[in-house]
Amino acid sequence: MSLYYGLITKNNIKKDVTSLIEYANTQNIEYQDIITNKLQELENLTNLPQKPTIVIANVLTLGQNYKSILENIKKISHQSIKLILIKENIIITPNISFLETLDIVYKLYHSINSIKNKAIQEGLKNKGLTRGRPTGSRQNSHILTSKKEVIINRLTLNIPKAQIAKELGVGRTTLYLFIKEHQLTRGINGKS
Repeated sequence: MSLYYGLITKNNIKKDVTSLIEYANTQNIEYQDIITNKLQELENLTNLPQKPTIVIANVLTLGQNYKSILENIKKISHQSIKLILIKENIIITPNISFLETLDIVYKLYHSINSIKNKAIQEGLKNKGLTRGRPTGSRQNSHILTSKKEVIINRLTLNIPKAQIAKELGVGRTTLYLFIKEHQLTRGINGKS
């Protein structure tokens, strides 16, 4: 039977402890202790006769950036300690294969970027701003509106749309969308 230790951050004690308890209930395990002092207390676990399993609610418990998280995972795995990251659904065992390592690194990177993007989004929200271009703000749409007659004329002459777009100085996609939005057809047959 393994020795299980929970590791939590001081910032999210209530949330992390809840996650650890839920995980323990679903996996039918019991924790020896829940550590809040991060990696300093992990040093004491390496001296145990039986190597423990560390259960972590959130990867940010191991550090605030990608580099520090990977360094701490490396320290833990070099001590032959099994590591379980609940939120990220990652289990890191000592002596894992290269492909498993790549999979873990990808999941960690994705998770950290997701957390980073949420923080950026929250910061913008607090300032009353949003990310990205405002809805319906295509830049070239108004340019083509004034040239609608030219476009209709060129289409009736069966000039290729790519050539029309080039003459007007816009991208083909912009022209295609304009034609679709304004229900313009090409030539006598009504082909678009």
